[in-house]
Amino acid sequence: VGADDAVSNVVLMPGQDNVGTPQQPDIRVGIGPGFTVAAPPASQLEIRSAATTEKIRLTNTTANDSVGFYVGSGAPEGVVTAQLGSPYFDHANGELYVKGVGDNTNAGWKQVHSGQVQMAKMSRRNSIQWIPGGVPTKVDFDTVEFDTVGISDLANDRFVIQRDGNYLISANWFVNSPIMVNGERVSATISVSGAVNWTKQADAAVAGPPADYGNAHVADVFNLRAGDVVEFFASAEHSGLVPLYGGSYTPTYARMSIVELPRTTAGVDLAEIYYTQDASLQSGMLVSLDSSGVGRVRKTTAANDPQLLGVVSTQPGQILAGDDVPRGGLPVLLSLVGRVPVLVSTENGPILPGDYITSSSQAGIAMKATEPGAPVIGQALEGYEGNGVGLIKIFIRSGTMPLLEIIRELKAENVEFKKRLEILEKREPPR
Repeated sequence: VGADDAVSNVVLMPGQDNVGTPQQPDIRVGIGPGFTVAAPPASQLEIRSAATTEKIRLTNTTANDSVGFYVGSGAPEGVVTAQLGSPYFDHANGELYVKGVGDNTNAGWKQVHSGQVQMAKMSRRNSIQWIPGGVPTKVDFDTVEFDTVGISDLANDRFVIQRDGNYLISANWFVNSPIMVNGERVSATISVSGAVNWTKQADAAVAGPPADYGNAHVADVFNLRAGDVVEFFASAEHSGLVPLYGGSYTPTYARMSIVELPRTTAGVDLAEIYYTQDASLQSGMLVSLDSSGVGRVRKTTAANDPQLLGVVSTQPGQILAGDDVPRGGLPVLLSLVGRVPVLVSTENGPILPGDYITSSSQAGIAMKATEPGAPVIGQALEGYEGNGVGLIKIFIRSGTMPLLEIIRELKAENVEFKKRLEILEKREPPR
């Protein structure tokens, strides 16, 4: 088939040899330059073209909608022109993008992320590191905690960013030594190198009496790119060596923490970080307390689950975190306040706006609450009457099914019953 030949309704089938014996279906099709009999396609179907060229197009002829498939190395923003909804596979970084804004432009690509929070913490705990006075010195860490995706490079005492985004970074070190003189200063500096080079520094004066301690802490939000390197430098305004403590001084050890912030601020709920051992847990599912550890959750598994805790947030507007979370497990964001999408079913009847929501017998799925005293996570902001599992928004309001709500429903049912009884009496007068 020539380069400009139009081909349609083509079916490829395994052939037969010269005596009519069917051959194994090892058909290989190559589209694009470079294929020969001696060098056939590596796969059953291989399409070759330039990096920014559309590889496959899917078209809906009824509405004349279409999307293209693209592959390349590096982010497509400003490089690849595509139609709205088209996917792009970044081979170099293992990332997926979708054209989220505009038709036939090279802008508006959005990176597709999992719901897992990227976070990590490095600290020095096992021994003293000596900091030369007046010389910013990179902190030599020996402990890694809470690293969800492997961004900690402990051998080189740094974080290596894996994907573009906004990150909250904090660093702290504490000096507690009579070597320091009252009024001398200690400083902490977060250093970022890569696509954008910048630093953020904070310092504190050593105080007394006795004049022997000072605490330098710095925290800020950084817009980082994949490949950026984050390091922590400590320095002291002193003529000699200053100890950066570890070991028995664990309340004052040096540390640097990083957490990825939500991709946008479009969310309208406040969420908190919990942990789970269940990799299948996803946004919109209900969770209950997991007795295996503090701050751990699991999918609800029963209707009106007495251990019901809340719902996994989809896109929180703000995230809370603390140092009391358990080690290990996968981090999940649990919605505390606001509006949030929830997976629901009609197991307990159709859901109407205002209905209270509780857990169903399906793992992680919600339903309408009707039992007095049943644990609830909030009220439905929209209805659902479909088959199977649907998605609705609710307003978070944890507690138990109010008795007044039950009374209201009974009164409504009673009014409806009286109306139907009156209709029947009018149709058939007493004999």
